[in-house]
Amino acid sequence: MKASPEFVENIVTQMKDYMMFCVVDYTTSSSGINFKTDAEIRTSIKLIDSSKNVLKPLEDKEISEDAKRLLKNLQPIMAQMLGQFGEGMQIYLFKAKRINGKPTINVLTKNDFTLSWNTTSLNWKLPLASMLPSKFCPVDNEKMKGNWQYCPIHGTKLDK
Repeated sequence: MKASPEFVENIVTQMKDYMMFCVVDYTTSSSGINFKTDAEIRTSIKLIDSSKNVLKPLEDKEISEDAKRLLKNLQPIMAQMLGQFGEGMQIYLFKAKRINGKPTINVLTKNDFTLSWNTTSLNWKLPLASMLPSKFCPVDNEKMKGNWQYCPIHGTKLDK
């Protein structure tokens, strides 16, 4: 999407207190695709941080009016971009910070977290490569992912 820096900054400001996860849970049958509703997912969805703390998604009353408005506008955009899957997508917000002000999940450090609901469990190993600066192989200066420690071609330790 082509978005102005002001538009992006507005989204960042409105969503700074939240972690957002988009969930599409479905089954297929001869009659088509059947998507799980928010009510079906919300009863069991949870976020488990690397310290095994369990967080439930925020309730509507815990979300700012600006963030609610943004999510309301996001749903039709996702439906337009992703078609049926965008229409069946459920969006959940979790607190981005703990009571002590530290991030619930630090995407820049080595840790992990799990998002689970019903019989589905998805685990992320951190840090996220997309959030880190690239590293370079000292042998051929090939650009590598920021969370890699060694070059997969040469086996040498990567330069920062």
